[in-house]
Amino acid sequence: MNVRDIVEAWLKTNGYDGLYCDMECACKLDDLFSCDEVDPGQCHPGYLGSCPEDCGCKGFHICKEREGNGE
Repeated sequence: MNVRDIVEAWLKTNGYDGLYCDMECACKLDDLFSCDEVDPGQCHPGYLGSCPEDCGCKGFHICKEREGNGE
């Protein structure tokens, strides 16, 4: 078991879909830590969310809050 496995297990246990950081970077559970540009210490747990049409991302967003929770 390595750090990636520990983080993945914790995210799954706590209902998260992946990680995001304030630099507009995100990764899903099946591709954690795929970005070489961000220190993993900058990442936060988050939830899969819809993607604005003009964002130019990878086709998904990991958000701080779960969509549809009224906040």
